[in-house]
Amino acid sequence: MDINSNIQTNTPNVSPKFTGINHIMKKRLYSNTKFLEQLPDIFTRENGSVGTLPKDILNLIGLNRPKTEIAQKIEGVKDTLHNANAILSNIELKKLEIADNINPKNLINPFLPKLAKIEFQPSRIPRIFNQIRTRFLPPKEYLTEVSNTAGKYIDSRFKELGIIKPDDKVKLSYIDQGKFKNGFKLEILNKDDEQIIHPKVLLSFKDKAVYKQQFDKIIEIIQKYYSEIKEKPYQKIADNIINNASAKIIPPEQKEQYRSVILKMYDSIKNHHGTDKFKVIVHNRMTEEFKNNGIEAETNLTQFIKNAAGAPLDTSNFIPIHYLNLKHNVGLTEFADSTLPKQTHKVNLYKLGQYHDDIEANKNNTIAGRIIDYGGIKSLPDLENIAYNPIVRRYYNKVSQIKRKTSEQTQIARINYWNSIYRDASKGKVPNHNDVLLALKVSKMHIEPKYWHKLMDARSDAFGSL
Repeated sequence: MDINSNIQTNTPNVSPKFTGINHIMKKRLYSNTKFLEQLPDIFTRENGSVGTLPKDILNLIGLNRPKTEIAQKIEGVKDTLHNANAILSNIELKKLEIADNINPKNLINPFLPKLAKIEFQPSRIPRIFNQIRTRFLPPKEYLTEVSNTAGKYIDSRFKELGIIKPDDKVKLSYIDQGKFKNGFKLEILNKDDEQIIHPKVLLSFKDKAVYKQQFDKIIEIIQKYYSEIKEKPYQKIADNIINNASAKIIPPEQKEQYRSVILKMYDSIKNHHGTDKFKVIVHNRMTEEFKNNGIEAETNLTQFIKNAAGAPLDTSNFIPIHYLNLKHNVGLTEFADSTLPKQTHKVNLYKLGQYHDDIEANKNNTIAGRIIDYGGIKSLPDLENIAYNPIVRRYYNKVSQIKRKTSEQTQIARINYWNSIYRDASKGKVPNHNDVLLALKVSKMHIEPKYWHKLMDARSDAFGSL
């Protein structure tokens, strides 16, 4: 794919000479992750950087210095975060090492009923694989050791840069692992262990290649499990698991069906063909999930929402992610706690044609009333153009914002506005008239169907059924 032609085709008035990654990321959402992956190689000036460092860190740098010195120190802080994340990324490599040495029986036996869902609920398999992958998590001692090593590195570099005093210290501690990134609490403390700035979270995004390798390791372990176990012991294990499985895992009326599938898995996987179905399902799901998760997609989401929200995220229901780097898989955000500025407004994702599908399922994504994870924000069905096209978004929101004293008056006002725009756009009298017509099609949802016959496109049926 020629990225330059892609930019010119999909983002009006964008040229590598006059804009950068920030501008491209904030204007619209992109479903093409390959396009996002190539941006740092085209816009080389930013070196993969998106956003800015938090204000309190910039204050530590000191903005009363000469501009060249400020710029050098900012780059020094960014490089420090990049190198610290290189240390933290060893956690994901350690998981591969753990996977290589894991006992296949201990890992696979408890998951046999769930793996059998390949025949009953194949859509559940990626989630089950992710549950298996959590078994590769290194021990707490290792996580602490890696966090401390990265923290000491940041400490020494910040002191070299003159950002913190000799008796200040940086503390970095492991918080938790997510599906696509790990989180670490970053604190800068004085000699009395008092916070110098509000705590941050260093987001360590997982490298896509390593992420894929971890899932491939599960396939290998399944294959190894079946190559090593004999048929009779396997049958006994299957009987024991099925007879003792909870009704939530295996519905009582489906026990014999599950038994049949588990026994058939023995022959199919032992003959090296049975894992193919797992591979296809998991890899297809991975490709789909990276459209809304990972460093590229989440950088796009954060910048788009920040730009389209209409008010600062610092006082919203979203935690602001200040800085991200596409080349180094790292981000820096605020730590969610009660000391953050009071919320004064909420970001309405629906106005942006989006919804968050991982809030109800994962309660940890909301802390102290703020959404901390942008991964999993997706386009509403049939409303993708609101996020992808700023002209569509503008007119869609204009129609929704028209309100009068009564519902009927509101509908009449919306119809009049809709028709006035349609009259000019259908004759090509407004700029980007095709985009405007597309916007009007989407905006119909703000007008009750019983009034659609009053819209100027009703006779021509120019849009067809909605």
